[in-house]
Amino acid sequence: MRRLEELDRVDREQGLGAMPYGTPDYPSRPGRRRAQRPRRTTGPLIPGLLISGIIAGLAMLHDPGMTGYRFRQIVDHLTGQDAGSYAFVATNSSGDPVGWNSCRPIRYVVNPAGAPEDWEDIVGGAIETVSDASGFEFQYDGTSEDRSNSRRRTDTAAPPPVLISWADAEEVPDLEGATAGIGGSTPA
Repeated sequence: MRRLEELDRVDREQGLGAMPYGTPDYPSRPGRRRAQRPRRTTGPLIPGLLISGIIAGLAMLHDPGMTGYRFRQIVDHLTGQDAGSYAFVATNSSGDPVGWNSCRPIRYVVNPAGAPEDWEDIVGGAIETVSDASGFEFQYDGTSEDRSNSRRRTDTAAPPPVLISWADAEEVPDLEGATAGIGGSTPA
């Protein structure tokens, strides 16, 4: 009984599970003491940094342009440099941003002059990708012979369909050099 009282006293003083002084520490195997391994001090830090670096490197290899852009956005946000300011890429004559009515399908036509043989698959895949990413609905209005690549001003109540066409730097000087294509809205 005295031994139990002593254990209760040690528990009150040292916390539950503490051994009273002079109690032998029995190894898990009789006759052998376990050798203590040196303790690792780095923990998961180095493997975590290594894995993060590999993932970032693979992401940069996959899409260096967009990843770099997103990385810059994250850094700007974390450093407070994004400060909530913004600007619209294109505005109309009254200063309102150019945009699309999400309640109506976006009509488009294709001028296949100069296009590769599989242009229908290329355009269809691109339209599907944009539709999935934006939520916009697109309506194919057929082919066209229209070549007005520079400006397609019109009445905003009845805009012409979007024109998808192929050109070279001779026809469109902005395609000079390494430019693969030009696109965007034309303010009315």
